[in-house]
Amino acid sequence: MVCFDCGNAGDMHQHHVIPKSVGGNETIPLCMECHGKVHERSFTNHRELTIKGLAAAKARGVKLGNVSNLTNRDTTKATAAKRDKSMANNVKMQVIMADIEAEHGSQSLRGMAALLNNAGYTTSQGKYWQATSVRRVLL
Repeated sequence: MVCFDCGNAGDMHQHHVIPKSVGGNETIPLCMECHGKVHERSFTNHRELTIKGLAAAKARGVKLGNVSNLTNRDTTKATAAKRDKSMANNVKMQVIMADIEAEHGSQSLRGMAALLNNAGYTTSQGKYWQATSVRRVLL
C-alpha cells in the first residue's frame, strides 16, 4: 500500500476523507507524516497524545476510570453470600471426595483430581480439578 499524498510505501494510517463523527466511512491510506500534516499534529508520540486527550476529556467533565471503582458501594452482603455459597459447595465436594476415597482408597491430591475429572465433576468455576483446587476444598 502506498501513501495517497506522497506515494511512499510503508506503514499506513487510514484517514477518513469525511470524519466518522459526521457519518463518513471512506478512507484513504496516508503515511504517518502526511496524516500528521492533515491533522496538524505528530503521530509519533502516542504517550503525549494520550495525556492531552485525557486532559481534554477531564476538562469536558468526563469521569475517567472504572465507574464501579468511583462509587462507594457496600459489598458486605455480596461478599458474605459468595463465601456462604463457596462453603456449601466445599461441604458437598468433601462428601463426594470421601465417597471416592471409600471406593478407591486413599488418594493423593493429584489422584483425587484425576478421579473427580474422570467422574465428570468440575470446580465451582466449571473448570477441571487440579491438585491445588482439591487441597483448597479439603482445608
